[in-house]
Amino acid sequence: MRVNYDAEEDILYIVIREEPIVDSKEIDEDIRVEYNLEGEIAGIEIMNARNIARIMAKEIAAIINK
Repeated sequence: MRVNYDAEEDILYIVIREEPIVDSKEIDEDIRVEYNLEGEIAGIEIMNARNIARIMAKEIAAIINK
């Protein structure tokens, strides 16, 4: 697995499998999952990554503080 972050575009890309991408599915407007030929997840692209990380951090903190 490899993680790349493009600070200029604010895109986080998680490479799960180093294989050609043949299909993708938009999970929501900022998250796209990419699939290989076998239909396995090969990568995840997260746009507006800073905002997504901020939201996740707040949700995690709320769970911990319960």
